[in-house]
Amino acid sequence: MKKYAWLLVPICGNFLEWYEFAIFTSLVGIIGKIFLNSVDPLSATIAGFFMYGVAYISRPVGTLIFGYIGDRYGRKKALSSSLFLMCGATLAIPFLPLYSQVGSLSTILLIIARLLQGVSCGGEFSSVITYTCEKAPLGKKGLFGSIQSVSPFVAFLLGTLTIMILYNYYTETEIVDYAWKIPFYLSVAIGFVGIIGRISSSETEEFLNLKQKNKTVKNPFFHFFRYHYKEFFMCSTFILAFSSTSAISAAGAKTFFNSIGGLDQKLSSQYAVFVNLLVIVTNLGIGFFVEKIGLRKSRILYAIFLFVACVLALYGFLSGISFFIGVLFLAISTGLGTGIYPYYMYKLIPVHVRDTGAGMSLCIPTIIGAGFSMVIVLNLFKKYSYNGILYFLIYINIVSVISLWLDYKYNKNN
Repeated sequence: MKKYAWLLVPICGNFLEWYEFAIFTSLVGIIGKIFLNSVDPLSATIAGFFMYGVAYISRPVGTLIFGYIGDRYGRKKALSSSLFLMCGATLAIPFLPLYSQVGSLSTILLIIARLLQGVSCGGEFSSVITYTCEKAPLGKKGLFGSIQSVSPFVAFLLGTLTIMILYNYYTETEIVDYAWKIPFYLSVAIGFVGIIGRISSSETEEFLNLKQKNKTVKNPFFHFFRYHYKEFFMCSTFILAFSSTSAISAAGAKTFFNSIGGLDQKLSSQYAVFVNLLVIVTNLGIGFFVEKIGLRKSRILYAIFLFVACVLALYGFLSGISFFIGVLFLAISTGLGTGIYPYYMYKLIPVHVRDTGAGMSLCIPTIIGAGFSMVIVLNLFKKYSYNGILYFLIYINIVSVISLWLDYKYNKNN
């Protein structure tokens, strides 16, 4: 087991970033109320999710910075520096003044903190995937990559459990007044453990060989988009599809059950925990088999299951038979997508631009996919009821088909 202890280094920091995102999404209604002065519960939730999505806007900036560091100076340096920034921005949030104290200034300060978290995430997750797949032994790169991609869902799961405990020990009034800050303090403590581990970690052999042969490029960003734009569109359309479903079936599951399903806070949290567990199991399952069955078959399997899942989910929503079953099927398709894409990006993007390329392919589509999908879904539901969800699911399947077609054309020509 000792030879795989290095896996904990990227996991710990990655866990922190997504644990914070989990507690933020679980508390969006409260955050919308105290930082944006939204009174109506659904409006407060939409406003909170807008603030959640703000962090995704600045992610490409993070990739520009930390992707450059990773491709020029090493994956280890990129991982350590991005985590420092995340800890600082996260620690600032519970100390920010509220809307009732300073008015709109509180909203502006929260936006700045979220933007800094987004910059950090823009360098963090792609660097984690790159580092893990490069360090993993042959035959286990798909599995180890899926372990890293599943760490956000473990973080979402534990974040949701944290909020469940919070609601068991504190009243709604106490949470609004002060208890909402507690999970943010916990997340920073986790982050400092990750920083210590990353500082003492070793560099990947693939990057050391690249550096030794003097094959690093001066400007990874421009090199990637000039020579590898096809790979960018293939990865980004694939990621856009499953990140859109993850907004419903993982990151925003609790809010989805509460705001659209009409369940109370505690029951919504319990359902969200189960759904996230399902994503985790599916993710690790496809990660174990992806190298054995091949990327092409894995991609086709995902596209087929996504279509079936959307049909079954829609039937569950519209028939009223089971709202929960609908989200359940979307969770399985999300697990398949997130389990495949780390190895997919590793194989598709060349080592000399891998950190930057993986970051841009991940950050740009997730602005809409993971960042603002819940805002879109909630607004569609508010205007069109369940027909709005139908429109959203159709859009996801169109993106999935385009992604599969690009993959087919690329493999045919190469």
